[in-house]
Amino acid sequence: MLHVPLEYVLQATPATPQVSGATELAPTWFPDATERSDARPVLKGGENLSGGDIVLRRVKVFRVSGSVAPKRRRAGTGNSN
Repeated sequence: MLHVPLEYVLQATPATPQVSGATELAPTWFPDATERSDARPVLKGGENLSGGDIVLRRVKVFRVSGSVAPKRRRAGTGNSN
């Protein structure tokens, strides 16, 4: 038996990064959510879709650089806490 989802959600993603200062366009769920949990279903099983816009959201971005090093052991303890 074929399983058909009861609800459908849509996500739009910019074709290329659109960085502007400290923000960029983020993948966005219908109608304007950056988290899937906030998406609104566009269809329920058996319905047809017509119209509807997804407004891409601009979000703050941060660039982080550095390196990861293993935790040092304390002298004389024999453990890494």
